[in-house]
Amino acid sequence: MSEQTKVANVTAQTAEQSGVLAKLLALTLSLAFAPITCYYISRDYVWSGNGTFAAITAVLAANLVLAVYIVLSMREERQSTEASQPKSDSAAKVETKKTHKQVGSVVSTPTRPSPASRSSNDRDERVFGPTMSHALRSSHALKHRDLATFHQSIKNQPPATLYSHQTMMLSQAGPEAAARLINFVNASPTPFHAVQTAADRLKKAGFQKIRETDEWDHVLQAGGKYFFTRNQTALLAFTLPQKWKAGAGVSIVATHLDSPNLRVRPVSKKSRVGYLQVGVETYGGGIWHTWFDRDLSLAGRVVVAKKDGTFTATLVKIDKPILRIPSLAIHLDRTVNEAFKFNRENEFTPILGLIETELNATKPDETKNPGASSVQDNHHAALLELLADHLSIAPEEIHDFELHLYDTQPATFAGINNEFVFSPRLDNQFSSFAAVEALATTATAQSFPSEGNVNCIALFNHEEVGSVSTSGAESSLVPTLLHRLSPAPQDLGRSIARSFLISCDVSHAVHPNFISKHEENHAPRMNGGVIIKTNASQRYASDSISSFVVKKLIEKKGGKVQEYEVRNDMACGSTVGPGLSKSGVRTVDVGCAILSMHSIREQAGSQDVQNAIDLFSSFFEGFASLDKSLNVD
Repeated sequence: MSEQTKVANVTAQTAEQSGVLAKLLALTLSLAFAPITCYYISRDYVWSGNGTFAAITAVLAANLVLAVYIVLSMREERQSTEASQPKSDSAAKVETKKTHKQVGSVVSTPTRPSPASRSSNDRDERVFGPTMSHALRSSHALKHRDLATFHQSIKNQPPATLYSHQTMMLSQAGPEAAARLINFVNASPTPFHAVQTAADRLKKAGFQKIRETDEWDHVLQAGGKYFFTRNQTALLAFTLPQKWKAGAGVSIVATHLDSPNLRVRPVSKKSRVGYLQVGVETYGGGIWHTWFDRDLSLAGRVVVAKKDGTFTATLVKIDKPILRIPSLAIHLDRTVNEAFKFNRENEFTPILGLIETELNATKPDETKNPGASSVQDNHHAALLELLADHLSIAPEEIHDFELHLYDTQPATFAGINNEFVFSPRLDNQFSSFAAVEALATTATAQSFPSEGNVNCIALFNHEEVGSVSTSGAESSLVPTLLHRLSPAPQDLGRSIARSFLISCDVSHAVHPNFISKHEENHAPRMNGGVIIKTNASQRYASDSISSFVVKKLIEKKGGKVQEYEVRNDMACGSTVGPGLSKSGVRTVDVGCAILSMHSIREQAGSQDVQNAIDLFSSFFEGFASLDKSLNVD
């Protein structure tokens, strides 16, 4: 080969490499900016602020960019092949006929990749990593496929599938149980919504809704699956074994659904220096400074008048950010990083909008007497109008509500290997979700025992403020269930003696920056397994017998156990366990480790979700037989 030819070849290769790098750079920039641009434009101008539809649009845009790149790569590869392997006219016609016969299928004859193709594959893997590189190589394998069929296959993919493919390419999937927890939390900004989400899950598993006002004697049947709610904020569900009869024990998993948050006051209308504000009250022991500078919205239940003169409680969830508690600029408070203190009454009021918004809102008819049940004068007209729009009613049809503020940032996988879940309300929707999943799953399993205990979950409200309410753990919910299942005093006594209760609430993971806050031998870690909580002063209900039972149940599933006990120089929290144990039911307190407890955003281990489900499943499947082997009294 002459020197001129070599130089020409080198020049051609350099130009080809430059072209490839330019295309890869264009693809990278397109994948980076096209989805983001489509998300914000579609959210603000097409979907009217709906983040879910905007996200789907962004995913479709990303897939469109990738499809365009694949098509261009196929066309270029075909041109390159035809240029390097010229055919006669007759051979080309034969090949065309073969191609038409092979419409929609890949030619199976293997081809050896050329050096240029291998070099391109290597470059793709260096730039995109092995997963994306494989996808790009797969696109070259489609070069003999009819392009119309290929485009149709992309077009026929549903958005959920496209999103799934995009997620698979760009990030490692987290544990499946944790993914379902994330969906549960995102759908449940309040206890009202959590009860509804849990009820929907149970209905799908074949559970029948009953009411406390029903005559259960005519409803309950051996082998049945039932649940009931109280005040839309507490839920009890239970399954009866095939050989059930009065006096059977009850295996209970007890959790709570409420979390520290801000709640709209009965009279919330506030205005200052041109701002519309909403009066709120703190609920529970929250880390309140974490609520500053967050994108907040409202959710809860609304009492609505119906056309027929009746009233109903309807759930509402406003998906877009409408409230914010802005922090004070450091220029106006130079000591803010030394000691951040604020007055929760005067300096902790969210901003809803500007006075001009109120002026443009629809005013109620002042000629009509609103009546004592009207709330039109208690809240900003703009707020009532927003609620009415979401419920497709008139503002005057709103007669009362309970609204909670929540952070619109959704729960998500996090950590370098998706080993964490970053989320609001993990205390204690984490445990509640695991309880619902375990009961729903075991109730539909073929291996479900036909005799033994009644299996039950109890999801309470108001644990964060003492559990003293009609829907709290100190209420009549569990005693009423025990009594209605075993009405005779003798049967009730035997049922209590045969029962066992697992109180599950999240626990404190050891913090790497504050190790001294834990007793050195009782420092549980995230993804380290279920924690047994013990306290000599009975702030937790665990003792050696109930702890042993939990350890054996976890052992059956091959899990791990951690221990937690508070330091002697620190106060100990509490759970629903001690109060429920007063009924005489044996009780243990357990949980899984989290960080940032009572912050607006908390952190849990993604593997621990399955650990909790496994414990509860083992409990429902095998406690009765384990209890028969245990001799105490």
